[in-house]
Amino acid sequence: MNRSRALDIAQRYLECSGYEVVEKDFNCPNGSKIDVVAWQDDELVIVSVVYRNTNNKTDDGFPSERLTVGKIAKIERSAAMYLRQLEELPSNFIVRFDTISLLEVDEVHALVKHHVNALAQGAME
Repeated sequence: MNRSRALDIAQRYLECSGYEVVEKDFNCPNGSKIDVVAWQDDELVIVSVVYRNTNNKTDDGFPSERLTVGKIAKIERSAAMYLRQLEELPSNFIVRFDTISLLEVDEVHALVKHHVNALAQGAME
């Protein structure tokens, strides 16, 4: 699985779950990227998509288990940059950080795990 395919799968999953995807693979001014930006009701959802395939025998577990404090800080900084570049924002909205983990089983199948509000303290435990 490559990054482009992982983002496509995540987008399709979110749209089928009722989210409105407004950005995919957004380039921030500092060179970082936001994987997916979507709305769910009055919540702006910043989604980090992490993926791996099961033929990598050196790595066990879901890819989301590899999120580090440094990666989380980078996601938060990128979200702030994204918000600053928007011309209009609703008066009342919440920003939420989710992750979507994709574990590729074979060329056509992947396990999907959606962590809602994943960056909240204790959410990934």
